[in-house]
Amino acid sequence: MDFQKLNAWPERDHFPMPFMDQMLDKLARKGVGNNQISIELEDQEKTTFTCPYGTFAFKRMPFGLCDASTTFQRCMMSILFDMALKKATVKNKYLVPLVHDLMDWLSKACWFTKLDLRAGYWQLRKYTIYVKMKKCEFAQQEIKFLGHLVSKNQVRMDPKKVQTIVDWQEPRHVRDLRSFLGLANYYTKFIAGYSKRAAALTYLLKKDTKWNLKNAIASKPILKLPDFELPFEVHTDASDKAIGSVLVQKGHPVAFESRKLNDAEQIYSTHEKEMVVVVYTVC
Repeated sequence: MDFQKLNAWPERDHFPMPFMDQMLDKLARKGVGNNQISIELEDQEKTTFTCPYGTFAFKRMPFGLCDASTTFQRCMMSILFDMALKKATVKNKYLVPLVHDLMDWLSKACWFTKLDLRAGYWQLRKYTIYVKMKKCEFAQQEIKFLGHLVSKNQVRMDPKKVQTIVDWQEPRHVRDLRSFLGLANYYTKFIAGYSKRAAALTYLLKKDTKWNLKNAIASKPILKLPDFELPFEVHTDASDKAIGSVLVQKGHPVAFESRKLNDAEQIYSTHEKEMVVVVYTVC
């Protein structure tokens, strides 16, 4: 379904979406919502489409509309707000309601009791939000979540997406390169010195460019989920072209961060570059 013209409508829902990294962090120590939201009658005709059986319009919100995600997030926050507030008094028990997955109260959460699941189920049913049980998973050791595989204390890249990157054909024009980097950038925090590795790809016209970003992703690094009750360490490094750092806890990497140095920064002394990476990492 192509909603490009409808998505160009000037009125947008600016309800804030949660950041992926924040949601992944909330899964430490923790062991689909389409076609649920009704469309106003006067707006249903805007979703009209034609097929061999006639002309039809959606009565419930399909995904593909520009505001579908924010509308669903607003709905989940409204319905599950009272349960989300309990997080303030019951530590590490409830999570923020999440778009599309309803990951906490109803699926993929082995650390919930039957009472927790029942409360979430009845709260959704109260507002006629239905969950297909055959699509729910309970008591899992590992779950797939936003392109990541998450277990109790670890998060790693989805092997299918890694294989897509590894099998990516050599870009032949700028558009292909952007597509490749867009997918690779999704896993930036897993790769030590990512910016340095990716820098060569920005000079595609130069000869003898070495491609090692695929190999770095194919090595399938695993990150430790942060425990905010334990101390962290920050390790930094600087090279001629890029700077990088790693957040460490108990000897295991939690996240990597890196960026290229601009032209002015590249002529800094070694000590100045080391200071740049410290400031960049902390700030």
